[in-house]
Amino acid sequence: MDVIDANVALYAFSDDPLKASARAILADAGAWRAPDIFLGECANALARLVRVRRMSEDFARDAMHLIREAAGDPIASAGLVAPAFGRALALNHGVFDCIYLEAARSAGSRLVTADRRFVDKLRGTPDEALIVHLSDRRH
Repeated sequence: MDVIDANVALYAFSDDPLKASARAILADAGAWRAPDIFLGECANALARLVRVRRMSEDFARDAMHLIREAAGDPIASAGLVAPAFGRALALNHGVFDCIYLEAARSAGSRLVTADRRFVDKLRGTPDEALIVHLSDRRH
């Protein structure tokens, strides 16, 4: 079972070519999990898209409803923060992304993300096998 980040959920409601792949993941609710920060990150990003007028409020509300419905049992993040913080410092990268990475590690799975920069940062490291870009994910 993969771990997905908020980027994957948001791509499902975009005009990006990866939209179909993101929607397929969201629709297969039994095939993914996310840490408990996931819904808050999705809500924050959708609200920002409304603020900058890239998405209507109605569309954002509908998207948030669908994301909430698809999200299953969250992975508790409290125990992931310390290792994620260390990883963030080592990689010079955001802690929230590293929480998703640590969630994948703790679940014995991999993180699916649309964040190419994060995937690239992990290339050639021991954590490379823990992450896959949405465009490279095979079902």
